[in-house]
Amino acid sequence: MKLFVKVLSFLIVLTLGATALTSCGAGSEAEGSSDTQDTKDPETESPAEEGKTETWGKFEVFVPAGMEFKGGDVFDPDDTRYFSVKRSDFAYFDFNGEDSETGMNKYNYNKSTYTNGQADVTLTIGGVEWTGFTYDAFGIPAFELYGTVNDTFVRVSSAGFKTDSAEAEAVIGSLKIN
Repeated sequence: MKLFVKVLSFLIVLTLGATALTSCGAGSEAEGSSDTQDTKDPETESPAEEGKTETWGKFEVFVPAGMEFKGGDVFDPDDTRYFSVKRSDFAYFDFNGEDSETGMNKYNYNKSTYTNGQADVTLTIGGVEWTGFTYDAFGIPAFELYGTVNDTFVRVSSAGFKTDSAEAEAVIGSLKIN
């Protein structure tokens, strides 16, 4: 039931946000994300070098300048299995350190749900092999990945960034588990 509520909440927020961006005449550029045209996004052309490292439970991650760190999730702000690195509600990286069975169930559910422009990916970021998919979330690039970091299953959900963006490389590539 929790998964259903999380997914439903995400879809509602995503729909409202896309509607708000569309109605005010702004596109995905308003959040600093890459679009699907051949224009270059200046924020993803240079690596994210400035920022700070945050620790949450057994996780450690780099947070680029202009982004914020938030531990826990909407249901339990003290749960050390979850944390986010966010630029906004539409540009974020959500990290989930659930057990592998729960994580794969959520991943498979999301893969069957977020099908717009979906493409499978396998890539290495920060020395970790990640498997997942990219998709189009109402004109905003998004992806979902899973991998094993220091013997811990980790699932990463992101919107507002492409898998090859400087932010994805900086944030996901910095993930350490103690």
